[in-house]
Amino acid sequence: PDYGNLAGYYRLISKVPDPLNLVTFDAALFPLNGFTPDLAITSVPGRLVNMTTNQENTAPLPYISAKDGDWETVGNTTWLRPSVWDDPNSNGISGTPIDWNIVVTNHNIDSGDKDITVLGLKSESKTLYIEDPTATIPIEDNAGQMLRVTHYLRLDGNIDLVGESQLLQDDGSILDEDSIGWLERDQQGTLSSFNYNYWTAPVSSQGPGPNNSGFTVKNIMWDGTNADSPLPINYQPGYPAADGAKTNPIIKSDYWIFKFANKKADDYDSWQHIGSTGFLKTGEGHTMKGVSGVDGVAAIAQKQNYVYKGKPNNGDITLTIDKQKNYLVGNPYPSAIDSEKFILDNLNPATVTGGTNTRNIFDGTLYFWDHFSGATHILREYIGGYAVLNLFGEGVPAIATDDRINSTGEVGKTPKQFIPVSQGFFVNSSELVNKDGVVIFAPDGGQITFKNSQRFFERESANNSIFLKPETLIKTGKEEAKIIVPKIRVSFKSPKGYLRQLLVGAHPSTTNGFDLGYDAPMIEYNVEDMYWLQGGNSLVIQGVPDFGKDQVLPLGIRIEKEGEFKIKIDTLENMNNDHNIYLKDITLDTIHDIRSGPYISTSAPGEITQRFQLVFHKESQQDPIVDEPIIDEPIIDDNTEISILHSYTENEMMVLNPQELLISAIYLFDMNGKLLSVFEDVPSEREIRLKVANFSEGVYVLKMHTDTEIVTRKIIIKN
Repeated sequence: PDYGNLAGYYRLISKVPDPLNLVTFDAALFPLNGFTPDLAITSVPGRLVNMTTNQENTAPLPYISAKDGDWETVGNTTWLRPSVWDDPNSNGISGTPIDWNIVVTNHNIDSGDKDITVLGLKSESKTLYIEDPTATIPIEDNAGQMLRVTHYLRLDGNIDLVGESQLLQDDGSILDEDSIGWLERDQQGTLSSFNYNYWTAPVSSQGPGPNNSGFTVKNIMWDGTNADSPLPINYQPGYPAADGAKTNPIIKSDYWIFKFANKKADDYDSWQHIGSTGFLKTGEGHTMKGVSGVDGVAAIAQKQNYVYKGKPNNGDITLTIDKQKNYLVGNPYPSAIDSEKFILDNLNPATVTGGTNTRNIFDGTLYFWDHFSGATHILREYIGGYAVLNLFGEGVPAIATDDRINSTGEVGKTPKQFIPVSQGFFVNSSELVNKDGVVIFAPDGGQITFKNSQRFFERESANNSIFLKPETLIKTGKEEAKIIVPKIRVSFKSPKGYLRQLLVGAHPSTTNGFDLGYDAPMIEYNVEDMYWLQGGNSLVIQGVPDFGKDQVLPLGIRIEKEGEFKIKIDTLENMNNDHNIYLKDITLDTIHDIRSGPYISTSAPGEITQRFQLVFHKESQQDPIVDEPIIDEPIIDDNTEISILHSYTENEMMVLNPQELLISAIYLFDMNGKLLSVFEDVPSEREIRLKVANFSEGVYVLKMHTDTEIVTRKIIIKN
């Protein structure tokens, strides 16, 4: 170098020969006074604060492992020069962990009770274990730790993400393509050989070459029954191959591994069989069933551990979806991803506040398959459905299609904001069309994009099984201010026992029309169901601007079997205790305080779209039952001279119709709105006698449909 052009040059060595042979400095003389020599032509010795003695000439560039051990040890003996430097990622002078260290490992090192962040990591050999030292048995239930690499990773050795441990790489962080090592990560699916989970892989096939190169299930997934010693899975042909007792190693049916890649929605024939050896692009999802049929329904709640081994996926990952298509995709990283960031990265800011894309790639909703029950391979007998998630951050569970699933009357698992490792889900680019055939919204299609900026360290809760698990936030940075959104979860139990939960939230970014990312269309048809009605659209999640007195939220229900159904509030979030919520029954002309208890009624089979509304204000004139009745004496209406008598001994009601009005039908309800009797082909006579059952004492309502109006009467039956 041309030292004449240097303003200052401090080499920090003990003896410094002058390259121009002008002067030779003995640095040992300078630290005694707190200075170090400057080798520039015009020298200004440097001041070394708090350093007055000769120091060994070292710098941790990089930190290099010295022997097997914990990342942090007493005396720092895991790393070279332990007497000079603190452990990598230890606290700096500010008291916060240093996140710009570069580390080289050639030994078996355990993270210990520490989340680790480094600027660069070169794993040259052996294994870096990321785990919580207070490990539980089995080890796949270990709470885990975070490994974060902000800039560069070279993986020629191995990284074992034990339990819930995860690897994060920042946006722009590089994984060296020449890496030949592997990353290992566990995930659990159902044990039952009759039931599906939707999967994808957090790794690609191992070896040097392009990153995110894709995978076959056979190459990257192992039997993790013993997570310390994973075994190759024994794939067998035929749909019942795994229906026997669990084996060692496990047997898995090759028959049930399918993908659904950019195919027409609602076309079951578009499922493509790939088996264990079929190629999948990074980020593509696939189906897979469990490994034992012996326990039948009970095996669904039990889990089978699998081990992924391969080159970790990193950076931008894209898959192309055309218009009017569905794509089974999944979280492709060895860490959780934030569903909100993923959705916004695929939506246009001109349509959705916070969007970052130039197009609306899909409809802003994610659909997760949840297979509840049923020890069968017959499609029509599957008991399951799609849980739904959008920008509200916590979605709704799948419809429970059989009341035997949960005798407590609760529905299935609820997807949360953060999507776990390997979780598969559907995105949908189909047009949304109203009842008149008018297109309300049409996604553009394009490149579905996953990014490192969507990655977060989020543990899965141990309270729920398989993927759709509540998440506990582990703070890895500054949290953004969140809008407080009032939410109402309403559930429906149908006559045949179907259980459906709906969600509506009041968000300032929404309207009473269709709002991309906040309104979630229903993509499945069930013979009995409930849904929000929005201009003819059927929704399972709806966003509205407020829950004010003028807000009206129509509900549709579908019934196949005549009988009793129930509508109730499951939960309220961020709602005042005095905020009124009512269910309006237009047919019965009644308003029920649904906060006080469920609404129970009946209906004839069919699609019922003009009967129910969720409202937030109750006008007095809307309640037709205002007067106290006189027992067994006529109740005279001011406009229509129709009255009612009841005889308990004769089990009979008498309708007095002096004007002989034409009455098309008479309906008898209890005070909960439950339909008890229907009388049709009513004669146009002055006295109409109706045989009724021996009902218990109480107040009842009779609704009579005349040729000009609906007449409501109330009567007390007393035994």
